[in-house]
Amino acid sequence: MLSMWGTVALLLLILVFLQSLSGRLYGIQPIAWGWLALAVLPGLSMLFGTTLSERSAYRMVPRFVHRSLLWASALYLVLVLATLLAEPFALQHQLSIKQYRLQSLYWLLPFQSLLLAGFYLLFYRRKAFYHPPLSSLQEVAKGEAGRSALAGQERRRHCLELISKGQLEQALEQWREWVGQSGIGDLEQAVSLQSQYHEHQKNHQMNLISYEEWQRGRSRVAAALLALLRQ
Repeated sequence: MLSMWGTVALLLLILVFLQSLSGRLYGIQPIAWGWLALAVLPGLSMLFGTTLSERSAYRMVPRFVHRSLLWASALYLVLVLATLLAEPFALQHQLSIKQYRLQSLYWLLPFQSLLLAGFYLLFYRRKAFYHPPLSSLQEVAKGEAGRSALAGQERRRHCLELISKGQLEQALEQWREWVGQSGIGDLEQAVSLQSQYHEHQKNHQMNLISYEEWQRGRSRVAAALLALLRQ
C-alpha cells in the first residue's frame, strides 16, 4: 500500500513541478503546493510511520478489511490524480486555478478523512482492531514453515512448526535460545515476549482470567512471535 501511495505522490509531485516551471501557477504556487501536501501527505505519512515504527508487525487484519482499505486508497489516489488532470476542463467554466483547487477539497478531504480513520484503527490504535484466533495463526505458521524449509532456514522452520502445533512455550524457548546464540534478532524482545507468555499462563492457572482471555493472550503471543520470525 505504501508503494502505491508513494508512486502516485511522486507522479503528482512531478505534475505540479512542471506546472510551476511552465508559469501556469504564477502567483498561486503556495496554494498549489499546499493543495498537494494536504491531498497526499497525511496518508503517506501515516503509512510511512507505520513502516518505520513497525506498528503493524504484531497485528493481523481480516483479508477483506485489508483489501477494502487497499481499494479505497487506490480510488482516492485516482480521484486526486483525476482532479488535477481535469483542471483544464474546470477552467473553461470561468473558474480560476486557485478557486478550483480550493473547491476540490470539498470532495477530497471527506474521502481522505475516512481513509485516515481506517489507518488509525488498523495501525495506530493501542488496542488492536482485530485479534485473529490461534487456529488462523497456526495455519499461517504452517504455510511459512514450508517456505522456510525450501529456503533452508531450519531453526526458523522448527519454531514455525511448533507454533503451528500450538506449542508456544517450546517455540518461544527455541527462538530465545537461537537469538542468544546467533546474535540475529532482538534478544530483549524475545525474552520480554517469553516473560509475557509465562505471566499469562500463570494468571490462567490461578483462575485470574477467563478461558476466552487466556485464548486471546495466546493468540497475541503467537502473532508477536510470528512477527519476530519474519524479521
